[in-house]
Amino acid sequence: MAAYGILLVMISLWSIPVAWTGALSQIDQLIEGSRWESLLEERQMLRTAVQAFAGLLPTILLALFLYLLPLFLELLAEFKGVKTHALRDEFVQRFYFAFLFIQIFLVVSIASFFTVSIDELAANVGELQRARDVLDILSRNLPKAANYFFSYMILQSLSASSATLLQAGTLITRYVLGPLLDSTPRAKWLRHTSPVSVRWSAVFPAYTNFACIALTYCIISPLISAFAILTFGLLWAAQRYMIFYVYQSDYDTGGVLYPRALNQTFTGV
Repeated sequence: MAAYGILLVMISLWSIPVAWTGALSQIDQLIEGSRWESLLEERQMLRTAVQAFAGLLPTILLALFLYLLPLFLELLAEFKGVKTHALRDEFVQRFYFAFLFIQIFLVVSIASFFTVSIDELAANVGELQRARDVLDILSRNLPKAANYFFSYMILQSLSASSATLLQAGTLITRYVLGPLLDSTPRAKWLRHTSPVSVRWSAVFPAYTNFACIALTYCIISPLISAFAILTFGLLWAAQRYMIFYVYQSDYDTGGVLYPRALNQTFTGV
């Protein structure tokens, strides 16, 4: 129970910086009507820089926030007392997807919606007598949250596919740390012959979350379908090459991760 309590606290506290990145992506709406808007209209170069800042910085910050999460979940699984690597991967996949779906999809969508709609809601709070009135505001402003996911999916697909092919960690451990740390022939042999493996428990949830975002927003903002096709095309090409020529499994999960990933995809439906 302690492990689940830690996860609940993490999700609650992590919502604050994630919501901030979602609000930051709507910076045009935040400065609308303020003195900053007139300043940016006078300086087109500064306005372009701010728009680029609003498009890329939230996604980069969010990627940094989530980079160490799978490693922490693995430690949490060991703290919980899982006995095998397969059970650990199941634990990580289950809660990593839940974490991503709540933080990346729900929190960002809600934060972006309220950032865009807060003035309209405050001005018309007395007129919102029916649920239909709120839904009208939701239908007008929620598609604007898709702007965040456009940049998120493209940046993640480009960075993930290139990082998958580059394998920077393997290069550093073999050609930088190896000569520094390995002093015996056996240590050098083990480092160069150890298989390059992948933790699918951390890969599947990210891809499943992409699918959930695409399935949900393809109705609200159909343009995201093109971004989803590009994203999964790049990821497919990178992972296909790595599976055929690079990856070697050091243990077997029994094929339980892929069916769970398919079931988790229906969350977006």
